Amino acid sequence: MPLSWSQLNESFDKNGEILGRKWLFSPEPFFLSKKQSLEIQSLGKTLFSFQGACEKIYFQSVKETLPFWISRLLDGGKPNWLLETGKKNSSKFLLLRPDLLLTKEGFVMTELDSVPGGMGITAYLMKQFSSAGFDLGISPQAIQYGMHSFLPKGGEIWISQEAGEYKKEMEWLIQEMNHLFPDSLCFVLNAESASIKNSLAVYRFFELFDWESVPEIQKLAELSSSGKIKMPLPLKAFWEEKLWFALFSCPQLQKIWKENLRVNHLSRLQKIIPFSWLLADFNPSSPWAVLPKLETQSWQEVAEFGRSKRHLVLKRSGFHPEAWGGKSVFIGHDLSVKEWKEKIYQALKESETSPWLMQEYQDAKIVEHPYYASDGKEKILEGRVRICPYYFYGEEGQILLGGALATIVSKEKKKIHGMSDSILVPCVFT
Repeated sequence: MPLSWSQLNESFDKNGEILGRKWLFSPEPFFLSKKQSLEIQSLGKTLFSFQGACEKIYFQSVKETLPFWISRLLDGGKPNWLLETGKKNSSKFLLLRPDLLLTKEGFVMTELDSVPGGMGITAYLMKQFSSAGFDLGISPQAIQYGMHSFLPKGGEIWISQEAGEYKKEMEWLIQEMNHLFPDSLCFVLNAESASIKNSLAVYRFFELFDWESVPEIQKLAELSSSGKIKMPLPLKAFWEEKLWFALFSCPQLQKIWKENLRVNHLSRLQKIIPFSWLLADFNPSSPWAVLPKLETQSWQEVAEFGRSKRHLVLKRSGFHPEAWGGKSVFIGHDLSVKEWKEKIYQALKESETSPWLMQEYQDAKIVEHPYYASDGKEKILEGRVRICPYYFYGEEGQILLGGALATIVSKEKKKIHGMSDSILVPCVFT
């Protein structure tokens, strides 16, 4: 039975928000086809395999058994203590969330986030729609169980002011977890004032570029590296770089990827990762001296591309305040000639300390989905959709799917994120 406007309205706080956020409400979830459901349900294993291959390649590069320039790129602009911490820490990431665009050809993964937001809102919406009678094809408490899988004895969630917009939803999620698991309580703390006392586990809800705002972070690094504190999201800055997609596309590294990934995982990643390039000046012997598919060997020539050749996306790689939340994502064919040139040359100038990458633009297919206007009347939005599933790595190595959030924006918009005029609903797995 569809969720009514009055049912949804009951959740509003005095500011017309839920969990500190605003979005368009819908009477129904987003229904995935059987094929799409199976693809998402099986994708987690491939993504954790990819993450493991990236880590192996990084450490082999550090030891120079693979080209040293790989780790040098990933280490650029980061403090030495953080680099050393990442090299000493053997912990595995226990949570991954891809951004999947739904195109006419299928899913395309534009990013892979290891410190994802939106879990609280996803869990909240799963509860709302399940309570209304929708069968989501997955437990409405799957995210809570996923979080508990890596915090079985409880723990602390450290949220920085930079990530403050997610605080209310995480507080709600932790409240739900504590109700489910009263013998393993968790607590939400401000990362800026949190201190390590008798902590058994710390879930960090902040990107590592924000490390200077967390006074206890180096102590936390020491304790987690020695195994005295469990961190589901370890302090490994090299994994927060989006340029892994450019490394995956680099022709000179294809043999290395084949050696580090199973054939089925490699084939699947090749289908869903858009071709990507690192923006950097290079000498003739550099692995980036040829720009495959762009039909040029010069970023200066790329800067002169006309609009018809600019179906490309520019974005910061990571370790920067603008590298998350779509803040530094630019659609090439939406920019003026001047803006395009400025962004290309800015990226080249910053390549040593804050790298940028370029990706082939992916045109999401147009879908129709109902929503409630501000007066409570039901309308239809023609828009583009992004699917964000949450995958948890269980204690015994099993991959747990925690559910998926669909974000639908007007078809006029090229960038998809959780803005106030977007529809946010949980996905139904059929």
